[in-house]
Amino acid sequence: MKTEFNGCKSYGCINLANPDLSLYRKSNQLGFDSYQCPQCGAFTPILDDKAINLFIRRTLSNESRLLLPHCVQCKKPTPSTRFGSTRAGTPRRQCNECKSVYSLLNGDKLSSQLQPLFELVSSDISTSEIFAKTGWNSKVFYQRLSKLSQLLELVNRLMIIAYTHSCLMLTLHSSTSSIETRSGKQKESLKTWQLHTLDTTNGFLFLHSDNMLLGDEPTSSPYLLNKVEPSFTGSEPFERVQWTYDKIFSRNQFDNLGYALQSQVNSREGTLLRPVVGAHGHFQLLNSILPSQTPLNLFLEHESFLRGSSIFTFSEQIKSGNCHLFYLYHFATDKPIKPQSNSIGWWREKWIKASIVDDQKLLGCVMSSLTKGPLDAYTQVKKDWNAEYNKFMKHHLPEVYLRTISYKKYLEWREIFIFFYNQSRGLARFSHKNNTPHMEDISSLIQFINDSAISWDRKLQV
Repeated sequence: MKTEFNGCKSYGCINLANPDLSLYRKSNQLGFDSYQCPQCGAFTPILDDKAINLFIRRTLSNESRLLLPHCVQCKKPTPSTRFGSTRAGTPRRQCNECKSVYSLLNGDKLSSQLQPLFELVSSDISTSEIFAKTGWNSKVFYQRLSKLSQLLELVNRLMIIAYTHSCLMLTLHSSTSSIETRSGKQKESLKTWQLHTLDTTNGFLFLHSDNMLLGDEPTSSPYLLNKVEPSFTGSEPFERVQWTYDKIFSRNQFDNLGYALQSQVNSREGTLLRPVVGAHGHFQLLNSILPSQTPLNLFLEHESFLRGSSIFTFSEQIKSGNCHLFYLYHFATDKPIKPQSNSIGWWREKWIKASIVDDQKLLGCVMSSLTKGPLDAYTQVKKDWNAEYNKFMKHHLPEVYLRTISYKKYLEWREIFIFFYNQSRGLARFSHKNNTPHMEDISSLIQFINDSAISWDRKLQV
């Protein structure tokens, strides 16, 4: 992953994503601290590398709580051989490199703990009623909820990686939203900015992150604005594009999005960061799970710092022509739209308006290529999958319920329902070439994880 995030973010510039600050001139010409690129003349707001790196480290430590079983001495997957079982029946492996012995996961033990909760979550019972249905005390319930969340997050991550390696090309769509949980301070809610990226072929959720820095470590990039930017109230898509450009340029600096009031950002659990920090973290994490050689088309919500953070992250793939970025809007339409173009914005960027068929229903879209990608790329996005994903999550985690739980509990529920969302889209069928794993019970999930750990070993031994 990259650790330096200042540098030119202009497509086609020789300095694109070059972090050598001696190449740039510090400037306050636009009213905010920025670096000006002498090659293309563009101004990029100055970012705090330490804040972004801290956010990435904290996010990784939270999302990777349960890792694929591996040698604890080597601290990485290594070739291994079977080494019997523990008294409790847990299968063991011996590392071929350091000869230390480690255990795989115990399916019987975890099944007895988690199967009742797994069945309740997969049923039609509302999330707010699940605790009472278990009959457990609160300590046991939340311990097992945390275990289930970790388990399903690992299974989902393994399946997403398997899916990405089965694709000859990837087409993804990144979009934003916000949610409000209980803040724990003065009875106010905590409003976090959310960024999610989905596969446009099958609708799988690849990555969902936000702008919360957990813990009490200080940061130089907290969210400090005290306003919520207005939403577009018109209906003409090209007018919305121009309106969005105007909104971005009216900010005190381009990447300073106002999404919440200060009364909505206080938390005992951590610090909310500027969304631009969350965006850089999101795309760095996304890039880490994608095969580097697989061609990528990445569609973005129309937001300047989403473009900047993604073009910086995927700069090498973009320079080689292996990755293209696009802005994309979806809108409702009741009649076909013949493709038409319009040049909009300060740089007169070319935008295409057209319609596509979404489950035999028409869906309007407006798209702009940010890296000279094909102008008909919008035809690859057959459905507004971000809207479908948000609908699924709001059904299982409605706003009324979210306001009653802490942010950390929301994270656990989020990972659980990401697993069930991806299963509803059929992700499991891509996990094994000739053997689709059964995902109906905890035992099969544990077997899948243990098999994945052993298969990883075999790959290392080839």
